[in-house]
Amino acid sequence: NVMNGSTSASACLLCPAGAYCLAGCSSSSGSGLCGAGSYSTSGSGTSASCSLCAAGRYNEMNGSTSASACLLCPAGAYCLAGCNSSRGSGLCGAGSYSTSGSGTNSSCTACPGGRFCLEGCGSSEGSGVCGAGSFSVAGSGTTAACSACPAGAYCLAGCNSSSGSGLCGPGSYSTAGSGTSASCTSC
Repeated sequence: NVMNGSTSASACLLCPAGAYCLAGCSSSSGSGLCGAGSYSTSGSGTSASCSLCAAGRYNEMNGSTSASACLLCPAGAYCLAGCNSSRGSGLCGAGSYSTSGSGTNSSCTACPGGRFCLEGCGSSEGSGVCGAGSFSVAGSGTTAACSACPAGAYCLAGCNSSSGSGLCGPGSYSTAGSGTSASCTSC
């Protein structure tokens, strides 16, 4: 209520959207704005009445008026409830990735085999592919996690099996790190 001498509760106005109003508030703009990472529709009573952005979303603006102000968390990061940064609450660790909208660190997915994912990776394709002559299992975090293909086998680029992409045929062999079937040498 912004009027002096009011005689009934009907003179009391709802607190404006994006703000909160403490008891006895006499400002048409409220007692304060809801902080970044939150929003309010009209009628919020305290800053605790401001609703947090849901997990997987963030909001960098003070005074937001609806949940639509909470944007999807960026790929490669996760956003906890109430996140107030476009960089998210944290990055997915090396060996994992996330697409947009991830809500917790545990929602980051293991990097697929044959690839590696650096910290903050935002693609199911990973940060890169293990080269010919090497392989990786799911959850690899760096190119160093790409291991040499075992002797007797060959590994094509992106190989995801510790057994290699294929075995050298009868009457041939290969040393560790072979990248194609042509790497198999006749006895």
